[in-house]
Amino acid sequence: MTSTPHRVLVVGTGSIARRHLENVRALQPSVPLAVASAVDGRRVPSEMRRLADSAFESWDAALRWAPTVAIVANPAPFHLETAELLADHRVHLLVEKPFSTSSAGVEELILKCRNRALVLLVGYCLRFSRSLQALREVVASGEIGRPHGLRVEVGQFLPEWRPGTDYRRGVTARRALGGGALFELSHELDAALWVLGPAEVAGATLDRVGALDIDAEDSADVILRFENGAIGTVHMDLLQQPSCRAYKVWGDAGATTWDGITGEVRLYSVHRGAWETTMTADPVGNSLLIRELSHLFACIDGCAQPEVTGEDGLAVVRLIEAVRASTNGLLADEVTAGAPRASEIGHG
Repeated sequence: MTSTPHRVLVVGTGSIARRHLENVRALQPSVPLAVASAVDGRRVPSEMRRLADSAFESWDAALRWAPTVAIVANPAPFHLETAELLADHRVHLLVEKPFSTSSAGVEELILKCRNRALVLLVGYCLRFSRSLQALREVVASGEIGRPHGLRVEVGQFLPEWRPGTDYRRGVTARRALGGGALFELSHELDAALWVLGPAEVAGATLDRVGALDIDAEDSADVILRFENGAIGTVHMDLLQQPSCRAYKVWGDAGATTWDGITGEVRLYSVHRGAWETTMTADPVGNSLLIRELSHLFACIDGCAQPEVTGEDGLAVVRLIEAVRASTNGLLADEVTAGAPRASEIGHG
């Protein structure tokens, strides 16, 4: 199919929204591009205004601009209401991860998009890593036999995430805005399901074990029981120095590993009795977001089907809800976070 003209609206004023603006501009330089703060009256930062053709500080103005595509990149507690409003105006959607902080109403949004023939893509961009795709293909091919287990670890020191900013003021530090290790690092939960299939939560712990000045968990450990019989452990933290992202899947005929920092994939065969490197370089970075955007436009143009569906995003939200339920939603020294103010909706 031939491509159709796009009018792209980015919703949000935080770091990921700015990254999406930069990437849309780089990928499709001539496409009409706008940014909306998602809060009536809140100013869009000047550096984001320079990246866009238009900047809006009210929903009425943004919708009068008549976007055909929107990237929802405000804080996660507001993803659903933002996406619903845009879907009502027949706008195709890329919703940043996590899809929502609650499963309530998500199925209705998925159905609305399906009934209106709207693309709905959830922003778990790790699925666009060619090296992680290679690990998944090894598992699916049967090269390691019947899978027995999965171990996932990801950690990065939060003050180093966004240089030049105060981490304490960011979304990741604030539970009321969808922060904490569980939501912010939920890429790993989606990847675990993508590699080994449906799973349920068999156990979990959430805690603040470091000295970060945040009101959400800085560490999360989740035990998963997969439908295929395998057991998985997923560790996520905001503390590690240096950063770590490592996966291992093993079965009755071998094992495979992925280093998400370097992009190296390795395979061990019980038959050969040795490890071999099957991919040496495909590091996680901005290229994943570029591939994600290219895929979004291909889906809208009818050339592809979403790699990360609304149902996929909902599955992760439900896992997170199960983790919260298994821990009574509390940390060891929980201080109840206040509800977010309307003035905070535009950040993300």
